[in-house]
Amino acid sequence: MTNKGSWGILLFALGLVLLVGGYWFLGLLLLRFDTVFIIKVLFYIGIAAGVVVPLLAHLSYPRVRNLKVFLAGYLTGVAVLAFFLLGPSGFFSLPVPSNFIPGLYLFMIVVIFMSTILPTFLKYRHTKYITFAMLLIEVGLICVLRTTTEPFASLYYLRNFHTFQWVILIPAEVTILILLLSVYVLKLRFHLGGVLGGTMVLFTGGWYLGPRSFNTSVFDSYIFAATTLFLCIGILIHWIVRMEHRVSYDPLLRIYNRDYCENVLIEQVPVKTSPPFGIAIVDIDHFKKINDTYGHKTGDDVLIQTARILTNELVPEGIVCRYGGDEFVVFFPKKNSEKIKVIMDKVRKVVKSAGTRSGKKAIKVTVSIGISHRKNAGQSLPKVLKAADKALYRAKKHGRDQVKFSKPSPP
Repeated sequence: MTNKGSWGILLFALGLVLLVGGYWFLGLLLLRFDTVFIIKVLFYIGIAAGVVVPLLAHLSYPRVRNLKVFLAGYLTGVAVLAFFLLGPSGFFSLPVPSNFIPGLYLFMIVVIFMSTILPTFLKYRHTKYITFAMLLIEVGLICVLRTTTEPFASLYYLRNFHTFQWVILIPAEVTILILLLSVYVLKLRFHLGGVLGGTMVLFTGGWYLGPRSFNTSVFDSYIFAATTLFLCIGILIHWIVRMEHRVSYDPLLRIYNRDYCENVLIEQVPVKTSPPFGIAIVDIDHFKKINDTYGHKTGDDVLIQTARILTNELVPEGIVCRYGGDEFVVFFPKKNSEKIKVIMDKVRKVVKSAGTRSGKKAIKVTVSIGISHRKNAGQSLPKVLKAADKALYRAKKHGRDQVKFSKPSPP
């Protein structure tokens, strides 16, 4: 729809910067500061981030209702707290099994994988059940990893193995799969693809780069602290952008609403409105009669189907908005009336052939369409909209189910 639904390439780039930059920068820090001091700083950052990230995930849920965010936030928070409280820099003096840190890495890679492939929107009780079940598995795994070297004794050697074996590439292969899936599944999920992709890259980078770093303990502490901070930032950005989008979004039809339309007309949104810039108004013929005859539920079905056809046929060429009632406005950057007429005539035919149903009865649905376009920058967009509205009036006056266009008045 717009860049508000983007995958999140800038957030993903931030994840890469944190990984590569951290690997390089920590080497410089160790030349100037004591290792114990650096680990202590990372410890406090990690503890704070480990507490904040599940809290952010929990508080964001009523606003974004996103299982992926909820699950990733809670499970990452618990893993990071386990790392800093039970790991080499933790409060307890008991020896830490060599498989503990590699086990946490692999578990987090699995968590991000699951967060990517699971549905985004579920009922709240299902979200809680899934997250609670995963938390129980996580706590049980942490206890096993922390108290015994079996049955995960080979994890340490797997992470530190220097000869080539296909099994060493599994985390990298999973990461590539996650990135490909996220590009396909999360491309319109308000930067969530970049959030999960960046988180995955950080954990996978920690798995591979840790044993090859200047100080594995310091680098592991950095990865768990930096990744959690990154996830906090990502969740917050996802939350803000999702709420900003909702202000301009019609929840029934899943298209932009009148507020967004008005902002385009006063040129207050990042849409290229330089000439030529076309506007089409689409009106469902005899919609009141459909509502009165078949009921509002059928009327909603007609609206939903018309909005879906407009979106499928026009995106990415046009930006579809619900202007009010049964009326839609479509903006066409870089399109003149001649090109828009061809496009909208195709839409008109698709709507007519699709129709809709009320029980066993088929309902014929048609639309009337008026179009106009801005020829020069001196023509205001409200005048172009007014011209399109006049064209719509002519289409309805001459029998409906047709496309008419009109020229806006001179500046």
